[in-house]
Amino acid sequence: MQDYDEKRMAKARLNNAPLSRKIATEISNMIRFKSTKKAKMLLEEVMVMKRAVPYKSFNRAVAHRVGIGPGRYPVKAVNEILTLIKLAEANASNKGLGNDLIIKHLAANKGNMQWHHGRQSRRQVKATHVEIVLCEREAKKTKDAPKTENVKHEKPVEHKHTEKKTEEASEEKPKKTQTKSKPKVSKEAKE
Repeated sequence: MQDYDEKRMAKARLNNAPLSRKIATEISNMIRFKSTKKAKMLLEEVMVMKRAVPYKSFNRAVAHRVGIGPGRYPVKAVNEILTLIKLAEANASNKGLGNDLIIKHLAANKGNMQWHHGRQSRRQVKATHVEIVLCEREAKKTKDAPKTENVKHEKPVEHKHTEKKTEEASEEKPKKTQTKSKPKVSKEAKE
């Protein structure tokens, strides 16, 4: 994360966590920019299989769940990320940050790939680096405080054609009575 501030933010990292990068990406998309309390509640519901993690990117051959579309219950991966959130909260409390924390950054990157132990069937162990950054929630603006935003004060625009109409309306002309009009004769017919 590029705009990391040591004083206002706390971070934690799991290196070579035993979970799939694709699953970690879907879980992080589910809880990113949420408060840590809400994120922990969502992940605990996934662990008891009350809520499924929505799969938006890596959803080929994934069964649909009611209300969310394709989704699964990745219990082991959720447990690893829940541990990471608790670790980041402990780091935040050591720095003296408040209890109302938001997940500002949560990313899963490819870890070191090692071969499976035993017979070499050309398969590698899945490993992922997961990084999380927490920051304090900013205080919301109160309704009583005056707004100090740049408000443009525009003058009402008067168009020229509206001015002409108003001038014509003020010069009231007497109305002509209906008279029978003479048929128009062209110049060629007169000659």
